[in-house]
Amino acid sequence: MFQDKLKGRGLLEMIDSPNSKASVLIELDRPMPKVEFRKGIRHGKPVQIPKRVSPLEDAGESDRIVSEARERLTEILGQAPHWLKAAGAFVATVGGDELKKIAELPHVSAIWLNREHRLAGTP
Repeated sequence: MFQDKLKGRGLLEMIDSPNSKASVLIELDRPMPKVEFRKGIRHGKPVQIPKRVSPLEDAGESDRIVSEARERLTEILGQAPHWLKAAGAFVATVGGDELKKIAELPHVSAIWLNREHRLAGTP
């Protein structure tokens, strides 16, 4: 169900308000590198410390999913979304009608509101 992909308050209500717009982060369901951890102690507390990141067995599959999602999102939005490589997600401004179509895409795993956080005292 597409509703399960909508994370955070306000996104479900947006679908019923086609004139509303919001900036969202669109996460994809794609292969991720495997991270191995070792147990350690930091500040006197037990923690999991990254030991090794294994490369993707099939990086081409991940690239194919991103490319396919970009094409579908461009069709829905009428312009290409921005890919945030470090986050592994697209960012786009969407309306209610577009939001539902995006949530129904098979490779979309989650949609979050893209909120702007500012430090106190900054414009």
